[in-house]
Amino acid sequence: MTMFKPDLTIELNPDLKTYSISASVWVPNGCYVQTGASHGTPPKGQQVTPETEPVVLRTFKRDGPCTEGVKELTYIVPNIPLTDGKTDIVAYTVLDNNDQILGATRKSVPEPSYFSEGNFDQAKEFVNKPEKKSGARITTVNAWVNAMPPGPRKLIVNIGVYAPCLNYSFKTIDLGPWGIAGTILRVGVEATKPENCDKGIFDDFIRFESDWEDDDKYTVVWVEFEDQMIMDGIEIIH
Repeated sequence: MTMFKPDLTIELNPDLKTYSISASVWVPNGCYVQTGASHGTPPKGQQVTPETEPVVLRTFKRDGPCTEGVKELTYIVPNIPLTDGKTDIVAYTVLDNNDQILGATRKSVPEPSYFSEGNFDQAKEFVNKPEKKSGARITTVNAWVNAMPPGPRKLIVNIGVYAPCLNYSFKTIDLGPWGIAGTILRVGVEATKPENCDKGIFDDFIRFESDWEDDDKYTVVWVEFEDQMIMDGIEIIH
């Protein structure tokens, strides 16, 4: 956990033309409050490349006594258009008091051209198909490659899951490549709802792992679960 650095979850919307962002920002105490979010215009004095979609997460620091201890600020930025030429987003945490940038995070996003005609139809069928809901939800996805010696190199996808019972069971499935270039790895998640619910909330991570041999094969992981499609760019850690 790094103070002021946004933790982003990117979710494709069912229209397959837009995506939404949910962001968490940890702040050091209760003096900081969330004051809104926007996209399309970078913070004052900041420039971005044409390939980058800027997102601004605003916070205000109040004067006077405040609660002690770290606090989580949450933001939702809905319906950002998928745009050819836009390959990344950068989310900035900005202090309203003086427009200071407190932290930033960059993530990859797909372009509309990722969806060939066949893949587009496949995606529409996925998000529109009737399906019995398990009651669980994916909350976040983090994908990275452990390329540190002595090996072997592994792709690791940590998938945050919320479920209303402690004894749900989960399964991850390698669904193969997606997109025109085939550089998106689809990972499916299946949840089994227990017949008898152990009281309590399951709010934890499940893990998908795969051997990693080619740094150029995949750039993005796309996790599919019921009506959710959540993506994350793959970071290679040497």
